[in-house]
Amino acid sequence: KIKPDDLDAKYNLEFVQRQLEDQQKQQQQNNENEEQDQQQEQDQQQQEQQQPEPGEMSKEEAERLLNALNQDEQELQKQLRKQSEVKQKKPKKDW
Repeated sequence: KIKPDDLDAKYNLEFVQRQLEDQQKQQQQNNENEEQDQQQEQDQQQQEQQQPEPGEMSKEEAERLLNALNQDEQELQKQLRKQSEVKQKKPKKDW
C-alpha cells in the first residue's frame, strides 16, 4: 500500500496470498475427508446393527413373526366368541 510500484512487495503479497489459498484448500480437503470417514464409520455401524448374529433373527423377521402371531390370535378369539355366543343362546321351549 505504501509503495504500489515496489515489485518485491507485489511478489511477496501474491506469494502469501497463494500460500493462504493453498492452505485453505488443504484444510477443506482434510475436512471433507474427515466427514467421509465419519460417514463411512456411521454406515458401517448401522450395517453391523442391522445384521443379526448367527442364530439370531433380524428385526424385520421378528416383526413379521409377531404380526403373524397377532393375526392368528385375533382369528382364534373370533372363533371362541362365536362358539360362546352359540352356547349362550337359550333353547326354544317346545311346549
